[in-house]
Amino acid sequence: MIVVDPKFTLGFCAVRADRDDTKTKPEFRNAMSREDYEKMGAMIKTYLGKLQSKTRGQFSVRQMNATTLAYVAYSAKFEKGQATLQVRLKKVGGQWQLVSFHITSPQFQKDLATQSCPHCGKPHAESAAFCPHCGKPIEETVGSE
Repeated sequence: MIVVDPKFTLGFCAVRADRDDTKTKPEFRNAMSREDYEKMGAMIKTYLGKLQSKTRGQFSVRQMNATTLAYVAYSAKFEKGQATLQVRLKKVGGQWQLVSFHITSPQFQKDLATQSCPHCGKPHAESAAFCPHCGKPIEETVGSE
């Protein structure tokens, strides 16, 4: 998964594809292996490209008993499109640690299975040239309908 650098002082938020375990909560590390984390980072880089700019939207810090939590939301521009980043952090021993990270973008929906193969009936992405299940060409049949 993508790391959001907890050194977010004054709204700074760097998106990276590696994971610094000293800056993530144990619950976060237990929910996602380092390998899955790196795969997610690579997938986001594939779909969105390099981060070009970001604008902080919402920002809040709240104190509950001895726990300090922060929420930061950004509108981000990547090489291949727009995205929204939502970050939740918790202050532990004077250091901010990542609790959760959520990214949404229309770019992620481009490969969703939104159509059915005319040969086998199984789902495929609208942009697919071949069915991922039966391997037959999709455009030939679609064009002849």
